Amino acid sequence: MKEDNYDKKRLLGFLKGLDDSLEKEIIALGGSAMSLLNLRLKTQDIDLFYRGLDYDTFSKAVERLYPKYSKDEIDFWEDGVIC
Repeated sequence: MKEDNYDKKRLLGFLKGLDDSLEKEIIALGGSAMSLLNLRLKTQDIDLFYRGLDYDTFSKAVERLYPKYSKDEIDFWEDGVIC
């Protein structure tokens, strides 16, 4: 069942899911970073920055987690790419 918000425990679960398939640096941004640092209880979405992988590889790793996490709430940016 998908939830509306992401607390630290849920964010760590998402990152662990990525870590199982990727061994690259992933940086949490915005509310995600604040929740992981205990500066905020929850965030509405997951914002990530990554480096060392091409977009397709990272995107496929994230897509494998969509059954547990809403794709509309996950934003990610590749190193050097500004959207």
